[in-house]
Amino acid sequence: MQNDQIGGQDALVEELERMLSEQLLLNPDDLKLRLRLARVHAQRQRKDAFLGEAQAIHRLVKGEKKHPALMQIADLAGKLGVDLELISKRSEASHQRRLGEDQASRDYFLHLEGRYRELSSKASLVQALDRVLLRNFNRPSSLMHAQRFSDNNGGAQIALKREDLLGSGTKLVMAVTGQVVMARLLGYKVVVTGSQNLRTGVLMASMAARLGLGAVVYVNERQANQNSAAVLHMRCVGARIESVDSRQSARDEAVDDCIRSEDHHFLVMGVDAAPAPFPELNQQLISALGREIRVQCQGMFKRTPDMLVARGSTTADAFGFFDPYFDQAGTRLVAVEVHDSLKPESSANDGDPFKRNVQLSAAQLKQAETILEGSEYPAVRREHAKYKDSGRVEYTSGSSTDAQAAIKGFARHEGLILPIRTAYAVGWAAREAREMDKDQVVIVNMVESYDKDLREVAGALGYASY
Repeated sequence: MQNDQIGGQDALVEELERMLSEQLLLNPDDLKLRLRLARVHAQRQRKDAFLGEAQAIHRLVKGEKKHPALMQIADLAGKLGVDLELISKRSEASHQRRLGEDQASRDYFLHLEGRYRELSSKASLVQALDRVLLRNFNRPSSLMHAQRFSDNNGGAQIALKREDLLGSGTKLVMAVTGQVVMARLLGYKVVVTGSQNLRTGVLMASMAARLGLGAVVYVNERQANQNSAAVLHMRCVGARIESVDSRQSARDEAVDDCIRSEDHHFLVMGVDAAPAPFPELNQQLISALGREIRVQCQGMFKRTPDMLVARGSTTADAFGFFDPYFDQAGTRLVAVEVHDSLKPESSANDGDPFKRNVQLSAAQLKQAETILEGSEYPAVRREHAKYKDSGRVEYTSGSSTDAQAAIKGFARHEGLILPIRTAYAVGWAAREAREMDKDQVVIVNMVESYDKDLREVAGALGYASY
């Protein structure tokens, strides 16, 4: 019984980490949310995590000592035994230069963009990436035809792209792997990264070993101490680890390394924000997802999809999923605003799918340990804004009624328990499918773990307890 309670708490923490991470990706300047995190870290006696949030708050309020937020931080710091002067010093020291703002890095990125242009005119990069993903990362993910659900629903055939079966971070895998592949195709000898997320370093170092390249990973000392297993992994596969102190930026050190050896060292950024060629390059790399669908749909249904549906503005589900179809007018691309609850009021909004509020209870806040260590997807809101401005992607909102119908239908007809947020997208797609012809095809991108909302879903199905 005790183990079940611990497991439930762990699952709750994982879900809260995801929610908090998404909110900070949408708005890193959300002072209220950062204060909540700081309180959690103080309650959990996590000094380093508290300092990270405190320095961000110090920066947001521009060091104004009488600002209410900073006064709360001062109170928490006193109880935790943290020197306020340390917070201000860390805040000043943590400033990173903007990539490409100085002449040396500007010249390096221009040089890198030129090399990318040489390669992007050929199909070699995409072909090489798709081969590596096939051989090393269990791609393509499966396309599941929900045939019994579709027959019962009526109208078009509905299929799920099962990204959930490959675990989290699939876009990071595509981006890092593709960048290492690109480095080899261009003749570089060493790949270098200085990411906030050590998973980028692990992925890069592992792929470099498989492709016969050297690897250098710059890491913050505190990160290295907190993630010793990741550091050991990178060392075991042959990477050189360069530790930097809190006064330095691991990312900037990696850039400087590549500037010094621009003909031999290639910078790997994962999906972090960076100057050209990285935005265009990453779009090409993560579009492996959409390229897979093109082949799978043709093989399964003998046609291209008539509609692609993904969760909307708070997630990165649409990225790479929609892109290969931007020039294909016959395929509708729809991003559905989703919610965390099946309660009818959760579907209410102000008509703007780019706004979302998350209310966390005191009990949930006490369980939250820390925000995920850099999920490394830049400006989700900004990327969706580009989609919306293109006029090619439709933005709409799902309803709790449709979500509940989708959950019940998939459970009974497909044996699959849909996560709540995914159910909003599937429910919207099912309603639209009923107005389409039987031979048409709707594909929904499913990224969330299929049973993560089991208890609440069971309650919606009428099984509140066993």
